[in-house]
Amino acid sequence: MNKQLQLRWRMGALNSSHTLAKLLTPFGEQEVLRLTSISHPEYVTRLNQFFLNIETRPLLMHGTEGEVYANPQRCPEIHFIRGQHSVVLQQRQDIVVAPDKLPIVRDVPTTARWTGQCLAGEIAVPYALRLQLACCLVAGGMSPTMEQAVETITKRFSRVFNELIQHQT
Repeated sequence: MNKQLQLRWRMGALNSSHTLAKLLTPFGEQEVLRLTSISHPEYVTRLNQFFLNIETRPLLMHGTEGEVYANPQRCPEIHFIRGQHSVVLQQRQDIVVAPDKLPIVRDVPTTARWTGQCLAGEIAVPYALRLQLACCLVAGGMSPTMEQAVETITKRFSRVFNELIQHQT
């Protein structure tokens, strides 16, 4: 596998071993919620069928360079596959976020600090991220519908924000 993965640096492109590496899990197929992304639209159908055949439960989406990425400005189309069923939980949405609501610098320390501020309720969690989190709640069996999942997330972060304001006054 490593030999195949290293071909990327010689060829300058991903190959099928990258997709295979993303599909490996040390956990039982039914004990894990996979967050799986693809880079090419034609892979949606192929991976969808693969997951249906092995009866696992992934969220399948278009990623950034094929990697799962929680984008605060875009929610990709997200497919949920469970048993013999596949549904689109969330349609793709490009969401305009005011520039002052996102970090200007996009390095690891800044992103980690910004994420911490979102989790602490100091700044609002962008709507695109709330939609992606809602998909995880539905796929994880913690919410029966997307609407309820979004409401749960909104309430959770609103409560943290309100508690923070009360603590500061």
